[in-house]
Amino acid sequence: MIGITGLIGKVSDGVNALAKTVALVLTAVLISVISIGIIFRYLFNSPLSWEQEASTLLFIWVAFLGASIAFHMKAHVSITFLFDTFLKGFKVGAFLIKHIIPLIFFGIMILKGGEIVRQTASRSFQTLPISLGWLYGAMPTSGAMMLLHSLKLIGESLGKETLPKGLGERG
Repeated sequence: MIGITGLIGKVSDGVNALAKTVALVLTAVLISVISIGIIFRYLFNSPLSWEQEASTLLFIWVAFLGASIAFHMKAHVSITFLFDTFLKGFKVGAFLIKHIIPLIFFGIMILKGGEIVRQTASRSFQTLPISLGWLYGAMPTSGAMMLLHSLKLIGESLGKETLPKGLGERG
């Protein structure tokens, strides 16, 4: 039987695999759109009206998906020196700073990003028949994915023996 930590880990890994695939496809489309824009602008002297907005939309999604993928891989900038040097005797505090503050930040991304999506959903791009909500939807989506990955990392940390007394104990 799989525990809640294992289930969260499997869901996190699945979401990350999907994010990688979507980011790869969006990157290929982004490169194509920019290339087509360059060809039309410089070879045909007829710039495409929609190329800049499409590129912006694709780039934002690739960047936010990439942030989530990097977080899942633990490839984001980390302040291990601070934790290892100054907070060595304060493992509970270090644990809270390292894991709880990101959860709060990701929650804010979800809530505030959702508000922005609701506020912009009825508006569309000037040249694309797409709601601006799709542009701003990258923020709460990425926030939700990173929150899930963060829960996975907390579960992994709770399973380690290096935790402060009481944090990793199982009843």
